Amino acid sequence: MGGLLASAVVTPALADDDEIITPGMITGPFYPDRIPDDQDWDLLRNGGLESGSPSLIVAGTVRGVFGPPARPVRDATVELWQCDGNGRYLHSQDARPVTRDEGFQGYGVVRTDAEGRYRFRTLKPPSYTADAGPFGVITRAPHIHLAVTVGGVRRLTTQLFFAGDPLNAQDVELARIPEPERQAALMTTPQDGVARFDMIVLL
Repeated sequence: MGGLLASAVVTPALADDDEIITPGMITGPFYPDRIPDDQDWDLLRNGGLESGSPSLIVAGTVRGVFGPPARPVRDATVELWQCDGNGRYLHSQDARPVTRDEGFQGYGVVRTDAEGRYRFRTLKPPSYTADAGPFGVITRAPHIHLAVTVGGVRRLTTQLFFAGDPLNAQDVELARIPEPERQAALMTTPQDGVARFDMIVLL
């Protein structure tokens, strides 16, 4: 769990006068060490198995900036990974004593369309506790990991959080981004089962 407390990637603040480049965050510790055979946009269906968890659509756009303004990025690779409804990741070192939902894919990958849009069907993750070694047991706020690769180069690794969740205030990784406007760039408020999350990456 040592990687959990590694420093976040620092990205420049502004993509334009009022747009924030999406802050970078840690990849681990539970980026899948075994990519599933089924790795499409629908994480609630793993091969022939169904999760049965309530559905959450995570959708948005990827825009890139090399000096303002930010523009849609076509054919970017967007990865999403997260814990299942029990708080368990698709990772051999996740040894927490909870049963993994075998119907939950745990990881998905899509490409953005001509307008930079991406879309996943997943679930809203729970919070979970983890042993962070010398730092003791920590509680993570509900979050979803995403990464964006453009032209074969990883441009962003970040985490999506849920606005208004009381655990956000004590999340150790979110605390590494103290600026309110940058934290706000990592927040979503689901409406009608859809969590909108737009990302701006530095090209």
